[in-house]
Amino acid sequence: MTKGSKKAWLALIWTVGLSFACYNFIHEFYDFQKIKQVASDDLNTSMEAFSVISQKKSRSLLQRMEVNNKLLAQHPDIVHLINQGNQINNDQLAQFQKTLAISKSRISLITDKEGRILYAPKHYLNLLQSNSIADKQLFIRTQEESFTWDIYFQITEDHPKILSSTLVLNEQQKTIGQVIIENDVQWIPLLQIEKTKLLIVNDYYQVGFYYESEDYKKVRLNPQHTLIFSDTQSKPLTRLEEFQEDTLLSIEEKQALGINYYQVDGAFSGNALMSRAYLSEGWSIVFLVPIGDELDQLNDEIFELIQNILIILVICCVLHRFITYHFRIVSLTFTDELTGLHNRQHYKEFIPPLTKLHDRDKISHFGLLVIDIDHFKSVNDTYGHPIGDLVLKELATHLTTTCRETDHIYRFGGEEFLIITEGDDLEQLIAFANRLRESVTGIKEIKTKIPDGITISVGVALRNKEEDLKDLFKRTDDLLYAAKQNGRNRVEF
Repeated sequence: MTKGSKKAWLALIWTVGLSFACYNFIHEFYDFQKIKQVASDDLNTSMEAFSVISQKKSRSLLQRMEVNNKLLAQHPDIVHLINQGNQINNDQLAQFQKTLAISKSRISLITDKEGRILYAPKHYLNLLQSNSIADKQLFIRTQEESFTWDIYFQITEDHPKILSSTLVLNEQQKTIGQVIIENDVQWIPLLQIEKTKLLIVNDYYQVGFYYESEDYKKVRLNPQHTLIFSDTQSKPLTRLEEFQEDTLLSIEEKQALGINYYQVDGAFSGNALMSRAYLSEGWSIVFLVPIGDELDQLNDEIFELIQNILIILVICCVLHRFITYHFRIVSLTFTDELTGLHNRQHYKEFIPPLTKLHDRDKISHFGLLVIDIDHFKSVNDTYGHPIGDLVLKELATHLTTTCRETDHIYRFGGEEFLIITEGDDLEQLIAFANRLRESVTGIKEIKTKIPDGITISVGVALRNKEEDLKDLFKRTDDLLYAAKQNGRNRVEF
């Protein structure tokens, strides 16, 4: 096979391989886009559902608290008790507590207009003494707004409690005090959806509560990394020691594979979508829906896409290497190492089929030239073998440039060369052989080493139909011998 064949095979392999790789890439990419869209739609549908649930839950909670507070703040008996300015006991509030118990709420604090506590149950007094909640802050905020609320941090029961506060006005619409109600909210039903995590967070304090299944823990949000919250400086907490390092939580917005999500690190870690419902006074409910499996699936799809393309390219590389080695082996088998011409083995493999074409008149004339360098042994003896090798190589180059592409040129051994031609009659072959003989004497590269140059003797013959290749070679070789006997540097035919 020729170098052109090698290039053609390699070009074919890489063309097919790259075409298949491109097709595979487009096909896999299209599938990936469909999978990504389905995953994105499923996640968005889930988040819309969580958003609806959280918004309804928050609205219901706010409405319930507002109704309770306004009813109590306008109730004549409450106004009367605050106007008296005396300590209020549980018996005086028993009927109110029963009414509030229906909505899982209770009165936790009553103050006069100066903020003096008129009523507070024992557990609530403990919270005030430990600074877990601040009644003064609640009272100040209530004066600024007609309705306010907060969540206290010292959890004494199974979940946090929400404190809602409102001002109490007398008949002249003057502020005479405030009522704070403790609202019991069951968050766990919101978590029945599998793998969902819940945060109740406060932007201002940068703290909150984290729920998973039936467990919860207090968390402190990292304001430097938790970009979902406001940039307002967090208010220092008096009981900050309750929030240890293992309760620190960071939530950062991320994007990957066309999906916006949040990376959560700290008290719990993972990637999640987020749905948030604002409550009041900086508090909000946050749903976190883990999407680790979805991202892993999409990453696996990308990995498979890259893997398939790499496999195709590796196969192309292997085939490239295989063909390269194949042609190298063919070259070593059929090529003369010194001159680069075809050798005797190539002659045995590829010339016999040409004789069959000649017998079937597919080739009009089948010619053979046997060439031998005159006095080559004396060249080696006089100038050395390196110069002898140079002569052989330069003669081979000269034959290659002088002959046609359809001619077959061989180094048959030693200083003997063969040329097989197709289509030329005997007269044309003799003229060609003489031109070749005359041109050899003027090869410049040889004359720089051997001033007198070299000469060749040539035997020329045409094959007869059905003639054996060995017989043709013997006839032509005999003609070469005759040229040698008749004085060399001549053509015999």
